[in-house]
Amino acid sequence: MKLADMTPPRLQAAPEEEVHLAWLRLSQWFGTAAKKGRAVENIVNAAAFVLEEFQRRGWEIDSKKPLAQAVASLQRHKGMAFSVAQALDSLPAEVVLVKDFASLVGSAVSKEKPRDIDVLIRARRDDAGENFLVQKDNILLPLRKALNPDKLQKLHWINNPQGPHSDHVPLYSLILRRESLEKQIVKALEPGEHFPPEKPLMAGVTEFFSTKELWPWCKKKIEEGAKLAGEIKFDGFRCIISLKDGEVSIWFEDSGEDRASHLPDLVKAVKESGYKSLILDGEMLAVDHHGRIIPRTQLLEMLSGDPAFEPYYVAFDCLNMDEDISQRPLGERQTILAALVDDLKSPQIKLSEARKFETEKELEIVGRWAASQVASEGLVVKDLTKPYHPGGSDDWGKWKTTFEIKVQVLEVQEKKNGYSYLCGLREAPRIADKKQVLPSGLLVLGSTFVTQYKASVGDVLNVRIEELLILNKKDEVHISWGKPTVVGPDSSRDAYTVAQAVDLARRGHVLKVEVGKEDVPAWGKEGAQIAFVAASPNETERSRREPMVAPPGEIFERLYLEPAGLKKEDVAILYLVPQVLYEKGQPRAPSELEVEAWTGHLMQKLYEINPRVIVALGKQSAVALEGLADCTMPHPAAVHRHGDSGEVARKIKQVMAKVQKIAKQDEGEGGDTRSVIAAREYHRAWWQMVPVSGKGRFVLQAHWRGLSEEETNLSHEELLKTDHSVHCDLRFEIDRSRLWGFTIFEGSTEDIRDKGQGQARILHLPPDDSLQGAFKLPQPHEWLTIAEEKPFISGPGNVGSTAQKFSKFFQLDAGTYEFSFARQHGREVFMHGEKLKGRLLMQYAPAGEQGRVWMIHKPESQEPYTATHKLADVVEELREKAQEKLVWSAKPGQEPKIINIQRCPFKKQRYAAILKADAEKRLVFGVISEPDTVDLQGDVLSREEIARMARNFVEYVREFRDRHTSRKVKVEIVRSWIAEKDEWMYGQLVKAGSWLLLVRVLDDEVWGKIKAGVYRAFSIGGRGIRIERTRPDHK
Repeated sequence: MKLADMTPPRLQAAPEEEVHLAWLRLSQWFGTAAKKGRAVENIVNAAAFVLEEFQRRGWEIDSKKPLAQAVASLQRHKGMAFSVAQALDSLPAEVVLVKDFASLVGSAVSKEKPRDIDVLIRARRDDAGENFLVQKDNILLPLRKALNPDKLQKLHWINNPQGPHSDHVPLYSLILRRESLEKQIVKALEPGEHFPPEKPLMAGVTEFFSTKELWPWCKKKIEEGAKLAGEIKFDGFRCIISLKDGEVSIWFEDSGEDRASHLPDLVKAVKESGYKSLILDGEMLAVDHHGRIIPRTQLLEMLSGDPAFEPYYVAFDCLNMDEDISQRPLGERQTILAALVDDLKSPQIKLSEARKFETEKELEIVGRWAASQVASEGLVVKDLTKPYHPGGSDDWGKWKTTFEIKVQVLEVQEKKNGYSYLCGLREAPRIADKKQVLPSGLLVLGSTFVTQYKASVGDVLNVRIEELLILNKKDEVHISWGKPTVVGPDSSRDAYTVAQAVDLARRGHVLKVEVGKEDVPAWGKEGAQIAFVAASPNETERSRREPMVAPPGEIFERLYLEPAGLKKEDVAILYLVPQVLYEKGQPRAPSELEVEAWTGHLMQKLYEINPRVIVALGKQSAVALEGLADCTMPHPAAVHRHGDSGEVARKIKQVMAKVQKIAKQDEGEGGDTRSVIAAREYHRAWWQMVPVSGKGRFVLQAHWRGLSEEETNLSHEELLKTDHSVHCDLRFEIDRSRLWGFTIFEGSTEDIRDKGQGQARILHLPPDDSLQGAFKLPQPHEWLTIAEEKPFISGPGNVGSTAQKFSKFFQLDAGTYEFSFARQHGREVFMHGEKLKGRLLMQYAPAGEQGRVWMIHKPESQEPYTATHKLADVVEELREKAQEKLVWSAKPGQEPKIINIQRCPFKKQRYAAILKADAEKRLVFGVISEPDTVDLQGDVLSREEIARMARNFVEYVREFRDRHTSRKVKVEIVRSWIAEKDEWMYGQLVKAGSWLLLVRVLDDEVWGKIKAGVYRAFSIGGRGIRIERTRPDHK
């Protein structure tokens, strides 16, 4: 904890260890400052806060300690006896100094278009008319009651501080607090008037990107008594339709312009409703001449009068129907709205469907339903018990499947076919590329694609992007975007800050980070027992290309290493960011962006060195290592500046005890730190550990450890007669520079002699057996051929060895492999080696008391997983498990595709026999889909889903293709309907709720195949989601 952070609120929230550590550090700083004759006032002030926290927690402190005596002296000097502190606690939390201090008055209050705007400030001015004078009466009374209730002392009021400037205790700050406008706005919900539509407040959150992120908010609401329902988050424009005295107005959230003249059909439908007044809230979409909903980026063309598009309004709330109903519960308003939309009978006005839920599983189902709908960009959740709340409301929540950021227009660039906008984000970080930062603090991202929408400088736009790129250059970070497409305006909120945009991109999986070269290389050999991780190097370390030099280096060797009997060559020293960082010529700590950018590099180095214990030097390193550090110690530079109270010696003893506890000298790899690091890195980026082309080379190596120099002369077969530790490494090409790998734990040498036929168990593994293993971090390409010509021997402390012993690598097999698929907990490859051939599966499976572990086996069946499993089924399985990625090759060896699960609706096909064909009129009739009937994939469609599917096909698709190819065929729909009751047709019982279709085939080729009996069925294909069926008896 920094000195500036040692305040009562921070200390009260801090854990016990951190509060104790704060006192220890203050004691160190106080002693050092006193010896050097430096000022100690700030240290003692902070110590007073820490001691107060000690008292609050009931802890004792040695009052004879110098710092404790200094605090006591300070309190006596300031008269801060505990009774006075108690008196201050009785002060009211808030004092109204002047009621309605700043108020809007005049014509701006009473008229829609005022001549001017008047603001009243309730305070007199000084003689010069420059400063406001505020009366002290409202301050005097609460302070006198708290500090001098019996009037036994004189209470002075002064205008200027007396004594040292820092010698004061702040009581109140003069703040102007904005009064709530909610009541006034609610009163203004009159037809024809503008008001801010209700939308998710999302306090403290920019966006949610999954129902898993949204559930904690929902759970809290449900516990508070809310009744929640989810609706589709349509990708359109928020739109309010009003009717008053026969006049209809239509306006969008981000524009004050009345658009009624552009939407005559909607105006007509509302005017003919029979109501005197109406207010509808909803989303404006548009459809093309095929009935398909167009993207929001084209919606402005409809408003510009493009005859190719028709308006399509989805209503989700009714706020007025001949009277104000905005304060009724949402559930009641939705019932009113449903009846109203039914009465309107307008093909351009539809009702938004709301689906209730109570559990996380039900939320997941509703979310997947919403995400799979046409023109959806996610889900909106609303509390059905609440009235309408104009503006930001905590009664609504949302998650999105698309990625957009809010940016500010910096420059308008007019083009031949529209406009492009130079845009930026707020609050550029200190480390941002100076060429990108404007004097206002905005960071320039770049120009958008051309759009028809016209905006002005200063406007806020929603822009959809495919990536946010961070390039980590020396001392600066350059930020840019990829494929920025303008979606529309947003006048309700400010542009995002850089930090908000980066956090959003990270959670939306579109953040890409690149780093430069390291200034100070990693120090230490493989097998080093301890790795020290600091934040970043300094200039001296950069000039010498070596960590821990000069006075901090001397302290490091004297206090950190010598007491443990170690030398610098025995340990590893790494950095979160191995670059010297400056700001305005002064050294600075790494930013979060920089730490994240270098995380992969750090994990790789830790994996290669494989220390038994990791020590974080400083709090920033401890936080960044996320629990991977075994111990946190002060950085030697901090000890050099502030001295050591004995903390270093205590921590070093703990570190060495940890080393001795976990060290099983030269005994296998079960406790390796590298396995923890590799597991963490695999979880973070497993989908990147695949061959770019779908195929590549592989090698199988036996890795012997704990050998003496004499034993390195033994062959693989001779070593198998010993009891040394051995495992196998499978290494696979990603590309020409990197490998991914899998370590196979072969067991004892006796097991290998017996079950591995004197070679390796993996080479002779039967289909009913498996071996435990673990993924390796990505490795340099050199590992592929390191033991190709002859066995590779590594000396003590070098790659693959321990600190005191040798290691030896033997190449057992090599060849090529074909990648098939990978998911978070499994992957498949096909091997084409001299010895290792066929299908290999790696799966994360239960293993008794060990929990889940990685296992590798060679199945008897050689049929690829991608051939026996449908992609759509796998996607839906992973979606239900809330997994995010799938890597899939259509056939082993083909280029793999990385699939984002939550954004990938699956394809579904159903087949229905043709019941009747009329040769004269070329009419074809058949049952397309039947309710409650299991199809070829084991799925069942309900009557409601079939009706919805039929309606969507007729309204939006009306398209026929030849055997699901790209060739469209000319077919007319004569009739499409749902069977109302069970009945026999052409010798077949047709269930009630079945979808029937009668068409006329105008394509000669297709008609010929129907007559010849080649085509005997309809086949309907589409996208959907699979959910677990809820039976009535389980309701």
